[in-house]
Amino acid sequence: MEKECHYIGIDISKETFDVSFYDGVTHRHHQYANTATGFASFGADLSAASRCVMEATGVYHLHLAMYLYERGIWVSVVNPLVIRRFMQMQLRRAKTDKADAQQIALYGSTHHPAPWQPEPEAVTQMGQLYSLIEGITTYTTSLRNRREAFSRQPHGDRQLLKKLDREIVRQQKMNAEYLQQLIDLAQSTYGKAFEAVVSIPGIGKKTASLLVMVTNGFTAFDSSKQLIAYLGLSPRHYQSGSSVHGQAHICKMGMQRVRSALYICTWSAVRHNHACRELYARLLSRGKPAKLALVAVANKLVKQAFAIATNHTSYDPNFQRT
Repeated sequence: MEKECHYIGIDISKETFDVSFYDGVTHRHHQYANTATGFASFGADLSAASRCVMEATGVYHLHLAMYLYERGIWVSVVNPLVIRRFMQMQLRRAKTDKADAQQIALYGSTHHPAPWQPEPEAVTQMGQLYSLIEGITTYTTSLRNRREAFSRQPHGDRQLLKKLDREIVRQQKMNAEYLQQLIDLAQSTYGKAFEAVVSIPGIGKKTASLLVMVTNGFTAFDSSKQLIAYLGLSPRHYQSGSSVHGQAHICKMGMQRVRSALYICTWSAVRHNHACRELYARLLSRGKPAKLALVAVANKLVKQAFAIATNHTSYDPNFQRT
């Protein structure tokens, strides 16, 4: 049956999406509007053997992916970096929507990516709240910096400074409101997993909300090793032959905002989390840089969170591995 499947590569943009119908020998190109009418037209051209493959392109791919999923049409959403590396291996130089669709179809036929499933509604809502919180935090920081700069200038407008102060307070209130909504949603959706992660010294409610969101309550991964790789906290070693020995560093192909949140958590963890404190001190005693030691602590926090969340327990400072 696998040989009978026809892989269809989809290169999607804001207004249109280019499609390459690939039967294993030839490509047939067509372009559709990125609208409900275009979706219906595309759906009419599919068969039971069709397997659609597309890149995760911000939010533009979501409506089409959901349209196909809800109608029982096989669809896979692939990391754009994977497709880019595949194209480089093919030594492709042409960069057009048509050429990209062909390469995506070819990737699907040779690598058989896993089918896509939509994320739970709560995860989407939490992601939107977290995005708002990040935006407000960045905006508030810029307001504070601007207010500080204005206050240092002679003959400044005092009324303007007061307006800035009011705006900063308003943004802080909005931030607190959205943060509480995020925490409440995380707690109501992933109660046991959320409470387990919050019990770990060093991890606060905001980071716990982020962790249960990206892991769907720690059900989306089979092991902490998989989760660590997904978050981009896995060490990458660079060695070739006997002469090339690059310095090990983390593989930053995961989620930057989660790494940043965990890195901030390490500052508290090295003071209040017994296992993290011991790990940090041991690495420093071996001459490791402080930043590398903190990354190792972030790794430890993820392992602790995965272990207690999947086992439905709370953090035990006296736990000893047997």
